[in-house]
Amino acid sequence: MATLVIVDDSSFMRRMLKDIVSRAGHEVLAEAGDGAAGIDAWAAHHPDVVTLDLAMPTMDGESALAAIKRRDPAARVIVCSSQVQDEIIHRCLAGGADAFIGKPFQAEDVLRTLERVLK
Repeated sequence: MATLVIVDDSSFMRRMLKDIVSRAGHEVLAEAGDGAAGIDAWAAHHPDVVTLDLAMPTMDGESALAAIKRRDPAARVIVCSSQVQDEIIHRCLAGGADAFIGKPFQAEDVLRTLERVLK
């Protein structure tokens, strides 16, 4: 079982991800609706994995990714975004993301990616 923090400005997407990972036996410790709140949730809970959307108010996912990686280079981060252009995916992975999942996603893809990141 892994612990997660889910960061997405869409409550619907947070609920979808939470349902997928919870049904697989993982625990969501916290959710956040923007990157700044996501950093706070990550710092408070130190989950095994944090998922980050890219397009969010207050602080976007790339900025949150950079801030988390500055504080803990070993932090595991999965970017989950509808911005699936090669340049953006490459920039996220180069910035320290462990994986990138494009939206819309399938439950199997989320779980397969999560298991790969946890190894």
